[in-house]
Amino acid sequence: MALPPFEPPEEEFPFHRNGFYEPPFQPCYVLFFNTTNRHIKLFWFDNKETKYHTSLAPGHHLKTNTFTHHPWIFCDRDSNELMSVHNLPRYWPIPYKIRNPNNPARMMPCRKEIRIQYPLRTLRESCLCRIVNTLNPLHPIAAVKIIDERMSLPHILKKELKRRLRRPLGTEPINEEWEDSIVVKYNIPRNQ
Repeated sequence: MALPPFEPPEEEFPFHRNGFYEPPFQPCYVLFFNTTNRHIKLFWFDNKETKYHTSLAPGHHLKTNTFTHHPWIFCDRDSNELMSVHNLPRYWPIPYKIRNPNNPARMMPCRKEIRIQYPLRTLRESCLCRIVNTLNPLHPIAAVKIIDERMSLPHILKKELKRRLRRPLGTEPINEEWEDSIVVKYNIPRNQ
């Protein structure tokens, strides 16, 4: 005996990553908490379009009302490095509920703290990030000059460092006195 053909339900519910069907666009109440020591930019996705939400200072938090099926990403303001939530680069909001203290039989929505953390990195990525963070306070031309002339690294790593700086180069020239102060301050060896 053959089984009847599958008929989809009248109202489609998208399949959520945790395996349960959820109605679309349920409200979620979150508290984003920046546990890093960097300024973080918050972005959310709407119909495959990235939208900037706000910036979050180190150690600060932000109450946000969002919806399921609107994922979020978090980037470092200076290097554009992706931060993570629960060791994942993208956060999918999930509605959280607690028992109503006035009526324990009912559940009521609550705000959930979402901790933004550093991503899990390889040793290579950690070293590159450390170098970029050291060069960030410098003038952009000086940073590129230090990468090109004073670092004995393979060209592929130099190219990666320049890409991670992601800052426009300034137009004002650098004089020798200013360059010497950088060399002394950061203990950079001079090329012979």
